[in-house]
Amino acid sequence: MRLILIPILITLLAGCASSGTDLSAKAAEGQTLTETWKAADIAYQQKEWEKSFQLYKQISTQMEDANVEFRMGVSAFRLHYINQAEASFERTLVINPSHRKALFNLAIINMSRGYAFLNEYTKNLPEDERSSEILDVLSILEKFSSQ
Repeated sequence: MRLILIPILITLLAGCASSGTDLSAKAAEGQTLTETWKAADIAYQQKEWEKSFQLYKQISTQMEDANVEFRMGVSAFRLHYINQAEASFERTLVINPSHRKALFNLAIINMSRGYAFLNEYTKNLPEDERSSEILDVLSILEKFSSQ
């Protein structure tokens, strides 16, 4: 049943990306799954991260879809809800193990964490024990930690 419902929903939503109406305000008023999905997509496109996060979260409780999980993860990441973003990207990969954007975003999250740990490690080393290789890696990882 879910496999039949997903293509139907995707077909219905195909033209919603360019809609200028603010459907997201109606989402809490007992809308259908399709209406909530449309509202979530509009909020996402308008970079209304909190609204899109909440709406995708609501959808994810009703169905399993890699794109819903992915967009919920992006919304969470933009809100600096890193643990929730990571969990959403991981759920995306459970549904679709080859979802490249989810893999990339998890890599960014983990590189950022790697930077934090390596930076702390380096701070605790005496200066004469800090190798140039570690400092080079730290410099590279720093670029990913500020995103």
